[in-house]
Amino acid sequence: MIYNVCPIPIYITKIDAYPKKEMISVLDNLIQKEDTTNEDFSDDQDVEQVHNISIFQPLNDWIGHHTKEYLKYFSNATYSLYSQKSWGVRVNKGGGVHPHKHENGHVSCVFYVSLPKGCNDVLTFKHESLEIDALPINSDDRRLIASDVKVEEGQLIIFPSMLGHGTMTKSESEEPRFSVSYDMCFSSVKPQEHTMLDISKWKKL
Repeated sequence: MIYNVCPIPIYITKIDAYPKKEMISVLDNLIQKEDTTNEDFSDDQDVEQVHNISIFQPLNDWIGHHTKEYLKYFSNATYSLYSQKSWGVRVNKGGGVHPHKHENGHVSCVFYVSLPKGCNDVLTFKHESLEIDALPINSDDRRLIASDVKVEEGQLIIFPSMLGHGTMTKSESEEPRFSVSYDMCFSSVKPQEHTMLDISKWKKL
């Protein structure tokens, strides 16, 4: 009998009141150049970071609060939290989000601004551990531990950046689906083993 041990905790909460129409308008303008009928999307567009746009400041505050609550699950220490990268995603009919990880972050999140009927509203997480990676099995033949989360409009999901995630189906909605993703890093004010010292103590070389 198989037992899945060491499950990966993720954090899910709902934000009830936010400027949905205004957020969609800003995101739509930011990502006009992206081909979102394709499964693949990119966070490397040379546009304004979402976290620096005033309409998203309340979202910054919510994400900051809930991410710090999430970190309490792992540690009793207090950390400084930074958003290092943020971007909008628009999924059109026939599109999706190819499974991926965020190697540059510590923790990441997705906030679902709009979720029209018929869009791909299931987020799939796949756990690729170092222990599994070390097994001599071709990557195309591997059966990874997977969990599905049926998402809702206004939902915020926070998870380790290296946890694989994406959508397994294509959107069937005529109306685009909009979401926002953040990559975050957290640091310790005092030097401690196995922690990242706060950026205020860094020196650019």
